[in-house]
Amino acid sequence: MPTLKQLQEDFQNSLLTGDRAILSQIPDTRKEKKDARLGIYQYAYRARLMEFLENDYPQLWGYLGDEQFEALCMAYIEATPSHQPNARWYGDKLPAFIKNNAPWKELTQVCELALLEHELNNVFDEQDVPLLDMRQLASIAPDQWPSLVFTPVKATRRLDVTSNVTDIWNALACENEPPEVEMTDEPQHYLIYRDQNGPSSFRAMSYEEAMMWDKMAAGVPFGVLCELIATYGGEDEAAMRAAGFLQEWLSLGLVADFTKDNQTAEQ
Repeated sequence: MPTLKQLQEDFQNSLLTGDRAILSQIPDTRKEKKDARLGIYQYAYRARLMEFLENDYPQLWGYLGDEQFEALCMAYIEATPSHQPNARWYGDKLPAFIKNNAPWKELTQVCELALLEHELNNVFDEQDVPLLDMRQLASIAPDQWPSLVFTPVKATRRLDVTSNVTDIWNALACENEPPEVEMTDEPQHYLIYRDQNGPSSFRAMSYEEAMMWDKMAAGVPFGVLCELIATYGGEDEAAMRAAGFLQEWLSLGLVADFTKDNQTAEQ
């Protein structure tokens, strides 16, 4: 006779993997056979997981439609048992699953739409932090600016795409018919962020701005950022262009703090 703990573990294993060993411990009733009774729980469990995915990826759901989205969810649920007590994180691996599994991996816009929604969710859940503004920088002497290292807020992500996925997302979010898929020769650069007083959003970036953001986020001092801007975009007013990008980020609440790079300051 199995213990209660063993019964609970066998039942959970049945829900997670579809294993039917627990059937030996379930009696038939006059109204239902035991395999039908177990099937009700197995279906309800998967339906609940699918509901989590619908909540996390509403535009992907809208783009694929009910039938294709359900097929995607069932394949993902089969391959990815839930090990998290918090349902918020169950869909974290869906973009990677789509990227690595047919037929979805062949559809660039589907891969990118899942990743875009995933990152929008992530930045929304990041914790609020104090923001840096220009007044805090007013006391910095001009000769110290090259040594400044700026820290972006955590509620930011960078994303490069090669389809018109943002146009597709915007149309779906407005409950409009999404445009036809268009591919680009070069990656398009976006910054995903959370408005301090509202929801997650995204904005396009030029190659120059995206490069500067990526290097800033990696801890590169401002003076080196200016040199990189000059190298990639020309020397004319490189420092002014770098300062313009920084000012824009500050106005959007995307920079949390700054420190001084001692090695740069001593040069």
